[in-house]
Amino acid sequence: MNEKVKKSVIETKYLNVENTPRYRAIVRFLYIQFEQLKYWVQSDDIYEELKKDNYFNDYTREQCSQDLETLCNWGNLKSIQDTKNFKTIEEYMNKKFRYQPTEQTIIIERMLIKLENMEIETFSLEPTLIEKIANSIKEINFMSLEEIDKNFSWWDTLHQNFITLNQNYRDYTKELENIKAKNLLDITEFLIFKSSLTEYLRKFIKSLQKNSLLIESYLHSLDDEKVHKLFENIISYGLAIPRTKKINETLYRENIFNSWENIKEWFIGTRTKEAETIKISNLTTEIIRKITNYAFKISQTSNISQNRQSEYLKIATLFYRCEDINNAHKLSSCVFGIPTTFKLKFSLERKTDDINSSVFDEKPAIIKLTSKNKVRKERQNRTNIIDNTELKLETQKKLLKEIEKEKEILDSYIIDNKLIFSQLPVLDKNIRDKFLNWLFKAFENINYKYTTEYGRNYRVENINPKENCVLRAEDGDMFMPSFVLIFDIEK
Repeated sequence: MNEKVKKSVIETKYLNVENTPRYRAIVRFLYIQFEQLKYWVQSDDIYEELKKDNYFNDYTREQCSQDLETLCNWGNLKSIQDTKNFKTIEEYMNKKFRYQPTEQTIIIERMLIKLENMEIETFSLEPTLIEKIANSIKEINFMSLEEIDKNFSWWDTLHQNFITLNQNYRDYTKELENIKAKNLLDITEFLIFKSSLTEYLRKFIKSLQKNSLLIESYLHSLDDEKVHKLFENIISYGLAIPRTKKINETLYRENIFNSWENIKEWFIGTRTKEAETIKISNLTTEIIRKITNYAFKISQTSNISQNRQSEYLKIATLFYRCEDINNAHKLSSCVFGIPTTFKLKFSLERKTDDINSSVFDEKPAIIKLTSKNKVRKERQNRTNIIDNTELKLETQKKLLKEIEKEKEILDSYIIDNKLIFSQLPVLDKNIRDKFLNWLFKAFENINYKYTTEYGRNYRVENINPKENCVLRAEDGDMFMPSFVLIFDIEK
């Protein structure tokens, strides 16, 4: 952290002091005037505007002048003195000033307005943003490094689209995670919301999965030297933009390169961190599951309530038609059960399934009584140890035979000590998973080497292939880079 981070921000002092209502009213009025292109405002106009509010009924011009001077001292306002059109010495002594908010105050007010509107602000997951990012990254291969201004414009567009996508998805998913079905009292309204939401999220996931694969392939196919020259052009153009304050070149360079690395990690991840696109896909799928579960529960609750009402009406009608109290008692025993009951325990092994058989027709159950003393332990019968050596050897031989058979199948795909993913035929699901596991284990090591469970050493030959291939299996196809595994010669 540099020294700027540790300093207090005096420009925000007007937000939390005794006269904050007065200060904020003045600053907000000047901010609105500034946004309407009225950059300088007379102190009299400020005072007249404040007097329109009942809060400032007892507000005086002296207090207004003091507040304006205080805000100028804190760096919230800039002032210039109107030295023209003085008709009297008194007007000159009053020092008529014109005011406008400083750049820092404008930023603070924009932040405050955003905070004030957070509850009514809406967020969205637009698939077009991902498509724009994919097109921007694709343009790198066809971009001319001679047009530095266009390089900077390209980066500004990509950077803004990425920030918007990242913020929108976090805000939108956070809003949906806190949703409760009980917040929507109308069941029909919630079911319509659930249907439209799931369709919206599925459309977003579909676009995300499609374009994230394209972006990943574009990033892997980039020329590192060209990318470095491109960002050097962007940095030099950004530093050449005229500014009132000089910026730190080292910090500016770090921000540009770190932003580019963050974009790459967002889509392709790292060795220790999965891509953010995978997290988004899992999160949106979980939201769909939660919303669907809510819809099922409230729909089920509604149906149960409706069914119960019809059942209660039917039972009440049956009781109403009873001839006397004895018939009502009999009906009650059938509907609500016998009020006073006792239990008879018998053998679970019944000889008949006749529903009319009595409990007296069943054989009595033999119940073994045990001691209730917690300290006393039951006597255990001793048994001899059984020798399972032959069974273990037989199981071991069977297991080794299966492993040897699996090794032969896997070795049949390794031709000339190479496993070329682009040349593999349609694989069994288990074989495909085994090959992908070998690839994953190799990428976990710094030198991209590993040893199979059968003791054979191998390495990844092309770490960043520019070509892609389709790995076909019985349960579906997989789009992936054309990796090659090189195995050591077996001795």
